[in-house]
Amino acid sequence: MCRFSSRCLLLIAAAAVVLITAGVSRLSADDKNADRIQPYAKNPRYWQYERKPVMLLGGNKWDAPFFVQDQKSVYDDLRAAGGNYLRYILKQRQGDSSNVTKLVRIFPFRKLRNGKYDLNQWSDDYWNRFSNGLRMCQDREIIAQITLWDHFDFYREEWEISPWNPKNNVNYTRSESGLSNSYPTHPARNTNPFMKTVPTMQNNTVVLAFQKKLIGKMISIALNHNNVLYNMANEGNLGQKKWDQWWCDFIRSEASAAGKTIYTTTMFDGQNWSSVVNNPSTYTYVEGSKVGSRWTERGQTQYDVAVGLINGTNAKQVRPVNAVKIRTQKIEKHAQERLWRPFMAGFAALSHHRTGGTYTAGGSDSSDDNHASNTYLRGGLGFEQDAQNNVKAMRAFTDVVVPWETSPRQDLLTNRARDEAYLRAKVGEVYGLYFVDTGSVGLKLGGVSGTFRLRWIDIAKGGYTGTEQTLTAGSTVTITTPGSTTGGWAAVIAKTAGPRVATSPNKQLLPH
Repeated sequence: MCRFSSRCLLLIAAAAVVLITAGVSRLSADDKNADRIQPYAKNPRYWQYERKPVMLLGGNKWDAPFFVQDQKSVYDDLRAAGGNYLRYILKQRQGDSSNVTKLVRIFPFRKLRNGKYDLNQWSDDYWNRFSNGLRMCQDREIIAQITLWDHFDFYREEWEISPWNPKNNVNYTRSESGLSNSYPTHPARNTNPFMKTVPTMQNNTVVLAFQKKLIGKMISIALNHNNVLYNMANEGNLGQKKWDQWWCDFIRSEASAAGKTIYTTTMFDGQNWSSVVNNPSTYTYVEGSKVGSRWTERGQTQYDVAVGLINGTNAKQVRPVNAVKIRTQKIEKHAQERLWRPFMAGFAALSHHRTGGTYTAGGSDSSDDNHASNTYLRGGLGFEQDAQNNVKAMRAFTDVVVPWETSPRQDLLTNRARDEAYLRAKVGEVYGLYFVDTGSVGLKLGGVSGTFRLRWIDIAKGGYTGTEQTLTAGSTVTITTPGSTTGGWAAVIAKTAGPRVATSPNKQLLPH
């Protein structure tokens, strides 16, 4: 029998300390992840950040913003327009030559006096910029989606100057590495074994050792920030499936050792989503950027493909579907539409792709009556004024038509032409319509009582316009756009409280 001697009291106190310490450890582990970007607990089709649901919207003037000399301005501009999502490639090439004055020219490794690189030493400038960029994003509540590998970095002229090229480093020779001094083919041909080094492929231990150091350096920095998502590759070849899976396992293991939970995906070229959709334990969200890039996906086809991808994903395991680069071959007409259709379908994150130069079309594409010429800009809107207004308009729309509280309801529309209008709704409470151009459709409000207030958003101008209209429920009502515009129209229709307008473009009113 234990008497309350001083020794017993000391033992009891010690046990209490152990229990309290164990509890603190558990809380600390939970706290490490509670504020991190992760699927929204109440609707995992969308994201939450700092414990609140959030719609991710943005635009990418640059795909590696930490390469911009004044990278702070990139994040300030994005935030000022209501953006909170961008692409963040672990870039290992020099960048667009047309933007030499705006971009720094650096690689991750230290360059020696003899002109060669040492893959065992880091470039302080590169990693300071990388780290500072993530910190500035987190300060502005911007989610950075990091891409680990981009095969365009390792071919043609980029390979000629790459630190990974045997002729450009002091760490291995051609015979030791199995890498050639030249790979002049297009990256899609997958001729460079640089992205085949993992044990499940060629098991090239010489090169892989340095690759692991690079990604280990990246993840050691990125894990310090709560605002990071991870994408293994940019437009990878299906032959790279084992590569992507191996790197997913690698960084998830690194994160787990640090007590952090991260979310991973990869982006295959074309619409090759099945290996991502069908492996939710490896790919914890889906990267669906290619939903808007093929020439044949004009109009409603893009929306239908987006719905199909979301439904297929949800059938396997409900996860967010992102599109970090909304692309188009014809920026002037299609880029704004391509952001809105996947949003209306249910994508959780969307951002415009950077502009990628000009293209001269031929063949059947030349008959497209949206353009007088076959020569046009391609790529995306970047984050020029049209893209900024596009994001502002969508942010105003989502302040009322809250994505995780509404769902696609095309069945509630009547007298609709193909690709004319798209609807999200929480029946009886709020309805959101997107018109690709001018148009008029019927909205079924039968079985719903009361009055609703409607306000129009001019997407090209980035905000509300005109006067509020009153709609009486109980039957189908006709909704007609107020006039012509270059960017389409969005209508927010809510109960008598009326649409709420955010006090600033950065502030989303969450939750309803």
